[in-house]
Amino acid sequence: SQPMAPVAVEDAGVSLLPEDAEPVKPRAGERRCTVPLYLCVCVALCTLSSVLLGYDVGVMTGAKGKIRAHFGLDDGQTEVMVGILQLVAAFGGLASGSLCDRFGRKATIGLAAGVFFAGAVLMSAARAYWHVVAGRAITGLGVGTGIIVAPLYTSELAPARLRGALVAFSEVALNSGILLGYISCYMFVDYDAATGWRWMLGVGTVPPVLILVSLFYLPESPRWLVR
Repeated sequence: SQPMAPVAVEDAGVSLLPEDAEPVKPRAGERRCTVPLYLCVCVALCTLSSVLLGYDVGVMTGAKGKIRAHFGLDDGQTEVMVGILQLVAAFGGLASGSLCDRFGRKATIGLAAGVFFAGAVLMSAARAYWHVVAGRAITGLGVGTGIIVAPLYTSELAPARLRGALVAFSEVALNSGILLGYISCYMFVDYDAATGWRWMLGVGTVPPVLILVSLFYLPESPRWLVR
């Protein structure tokens, strides 16, 4: 019997071709889709996790002044409120690898979005300074986990020829989130100190809801499926 011809499998981001094998070229007159539409949609939805971190960074530039005026905070309290998210996000990032390996990429993305949603709700409905701090800490866990798992999921979903470009989209999403935070601040800047910051922070509940809904349509990472 003659050996079978090598087959390339790009869906899982893994090539089964021998190193010395020639890549399969499209036939004459045949067009190959550069970036499949479904893949673009999947990447755009999962990189909303990066938007969450950017939004939280951007929105606090305008919200912190109103929160400070509403609760009568001093400089130290304001610094704790702003910085707690980045501190806790570091621990969320450290835990994300174990979560991904144990529960899968999709489940970890959903967990991060759910945690962020809970923190955003707590912040926007806060009745005391420590409610805001607690909400920022909870949100930090969500964004710290999401900012790690989103590029991982994208890299495992994308074929090798598109992987670098699609993973870099997470950085674009992060900066887009910062821009959205600035836009939110601008939209509610004329609101009074008691309600303006609540609207700014409350808008942050929209992206995690979109992420949670999208999980019903996103595929699981091929790398996770072959474990």
